[in-house]
Amino acid sequence: MVDDRVEHVLREMEVRGITVIRGGDEAEHHLWSVRARAAYLPVDGEPGVVITGTCTTYADALQEAYHSSQHEARNWRAWDSAERVTLEIETHQYMLNHARDWSLSPEEIAENRRLLEYWERQIL
Repeated sequence: MVDDRVEHVLREMEVRGITVIRGGDEAEHHLWSVRARAAYLPVDGEPGVVITGTCTTYADALQEAYHSSQHEARNWRAWDSAERVTLEIETHQYMLNHARDWSLSPEEIAENRRLLEYWERQIL
């Protein structure tokens, strides 16, 4: 069962024009293939698509919402792989800066720190 907070974030994304795919075999397979519990896929020139699964957490939904905001701020211009690294770093810094505001668990905070370190290593 999906957390009510996750649903709230997803509904807010839908209001902004983001397509939300909530689970299903294809969604779960995609998430498994990219080793994620949720994913935002930017579409060049228009709002993107967020894919969620049965294991999507509140923190995951917030991260993907932030990615959708990054995409919108770029006038819906999709990013390339080099830009993605910078955007991932920005996202995880944002998540850590607001972790207390959103009552993220110690595990979610630790995961964001780990992911921030991973993306920072990609620049080197």
